[in-house]
Amino acid sequence: MLGWWAWPASEAPAVDAPVAKQAVKKRVMERFTNAAVPLRDDSDGLFAEAASGELGDEMQAKVCELCRSGMIDPDACQLCEPERVSGGILVVDVVDEEGRPAEGARVWLQGCEHEQRGWREYVVIDGTCQVFAGRRDGALWAQAEPASAAVPDGEERYVQLELPSTRTGGLGVSVKADAEGVRVLAVMPGTPAAEMGLEPGDLIVEVDGLDTRGLELMDFIRTMTGPENTEVDFVVQFESDTGITEEALTIVRRYIEPSG
Repeated sequence: MLGWWAWPASEAPAVDAPVAKQAVKKRVMERFTNAAVPLRDDSDGLFAEAASGELGDEMQAKVCELCRSGMIDPDACQLCEPERVSGGILVVDVVDEEGRPAEGARVWLQGCEHEQRGWREYVVIDGTCQVFAGRRDGALWAQAEPASAAVPDGEERYVQLELPSTRTGGLGVSVKADAEGVRVLAVMPGTPAAEMGLEPGDLIVEVDGLDTRGLELMDFIRTMTGPENTEVDFVVQFESDTGITEEALTIVRRYIEPSG
């Protein structure tokens, strides 16, 4: 919908095993005590084992499994050896325009073979990753400028993406790619598109000076959406009593409430 839309690895420091065990037990107990929903079907049994005293091998294995999945605070994972994997490590950070952690951000990778190892931490097995980040803003998606990352085997890379601090605005239409441009499929009532008279079947042939013929739909959406209360120019073709009519319009992007 358009109204939507290297740093080197360091060696692990030596730890005092008894002290580390106590830290693991404390962290695991806190995690399961505070969790609104159990993290595993056997979490009650795991909690009981953690509370019983010594950590057995099976308990330690379960704790380390949760550590590798990013479900336990890293401070509780001192006894866990890093998982031996083939590939490089990619860590992704998402911030707002002020450099603060971006709330509600989602990260996804394309173009590379990878596995997620922890919170925004990925094992890149093969290929160059295209890294994306987005945030749901009502019916729309705010999107960061994508980044590329090639991670050699055994190395680490860090990527930071920036999302806009202001909410994303759009027009209030759903569209599809057309051989002649971008075709309007539907118009949401009460939106800028409706107020400007756009109708299903209208053809958008230009957006902010870009010819829409052959333009990737996602590129069109990135251009048409933007910070709310900013302007976007486009040219639309539609059927009139005199035939095909072409009109240039300027619309102020607006925050679009989600439908339903």
